[in-house]
Amino acid sequence: MPFEFVCPHCHNRTKVLDKFAGQSGPCVNCGKEVIMPRFNAQGILVPSIAQPLTPKAAQQKQAPKGWLPATVASGIVLFFVFLGATVVVFLWP
Repeated sequence: MPFEFVCPHCHNRTKVLDKFAGQSGPCVNCGKEVIMPRFNAQGILVPSIAQPLTPKAAQQKQAPKGWLPATVASGIVLFFVFLGATVVVFLWP
């Protein structure tokens, strides 16, 4: 019977067959190496110790969004500097 696994890198939910419990392999969504949860002695699915599920990965995934406004603003400033220099060069007597 398949169990649901959540990738600690991209947080994608995937159904995995029981025979893959405790094994490692690439995530079907992001391709990063993951270790599947394993079954303990009572038959309960537990996450691997080497790869705990943490919300930190979700925060890291959202972090790169901050560079976009700075890049756009820098591009606009450079455009106007170039435009101003071009006007000065062509209109200078």
